[in-house]
Amino acid sequence: MSAGGRETAPTNLIRRRNKDETNGDVSAAADRFRDRFEKATLEERKAATTTMVNEYYDLVTDFYEYGWGQNFHFAPRYAGETFFESLARHDSKIDYVKTDFCNMSLADNTFDGAYAIEATCHAKDKVKCYSEVFRVIKPGTCFVLYEWCMTDKYNPNDEYHRTIKHRIELGDGLPEMETCKQVIEYMKQAGFVVEEAIDVISQFESSPIKSIPWYQPLVGDYSSLQGLRSTPIGRILTNVMCRVLEFVRLAPKGTYKATEILEEAAESLVVGGQLGIFTPSFYIRARKPSKQA
Repeated sequence: MSAGGRETAPTNLIRRRNKDETNGDVSAAADRFRDRFEKATLEERKAATTTMVNEYYDLVTDFYEYGWGQNFHFAPRYAGETFFESLARHDSKIDYVKTDFCNMSLADNTFDGAYAIEATCHAKDKVKCYSEVFRVIKPGTCFVLYEWCMTDKYNPNDEYHRTIKHRIELGDGLPEMETCKQVIEYMKQAGFVVEEAIDVISQFESSPIKSIPWYQPLVGDYSSLQGLRSTPIGRILTNVMCRVLEFVRLAPKGTYKATEILEEAAESLVVGGQLGIFTPSFYIRARKPSKQA
């Protein structure tokens, strides 16, 4: 998305939704979405991935634009660099084609390369998704991506680690998150030769150049109105405001439920980052062989 600042006040939340609008009943959509993580099995959730992800963004896009901006991704950030400058590093002018990235309506061997920034985390089948990218790019060209992953520090036998992972999946509409090693293996299964694979977050943190934690905007600070909204006090105020807007019918019923989902995401992303068990920026450069076997 193009660069854009956050709104000082959540005026975009004050809008009516038509009854016949997809997921227009915000309260029911929020309940359905949560049930996919708390009542359905993983297999059922993966089978309904497209519906689930559409539900998620119908619920949270207004909040994203209010609390984060119009760039729906994280970014490593140097000391002295503003939040929006760090996001703009990944932005450029592009054209859009809406398609299913596990079944693209694009011809074979068409593109000179491909990239994905914090997008394929929503794929229900990573191998199928990466295989589609493999199919549409020309032989000898590269696919570069940032993937959301659990790092080597993640312990699947640790109940607390599993809880953090589950809350990130729920709060961000992800069918399932894999480890960095699994993602590398999936790229190979899709036919790619993996030339480079690094956790950009870890690289930034270990660099002699001073940097700011990627999750800092989710922690917030009290030095500005924009920073205040992500602090504990700011989140309480936002939640109260959403309840009031619901009560006076300026915001759709269920708006508060949507904020609860995002609260789980924000809290767990911060903890996952602090523990080092999660990265939003696992970088892979993979090449499609010039000659197919």
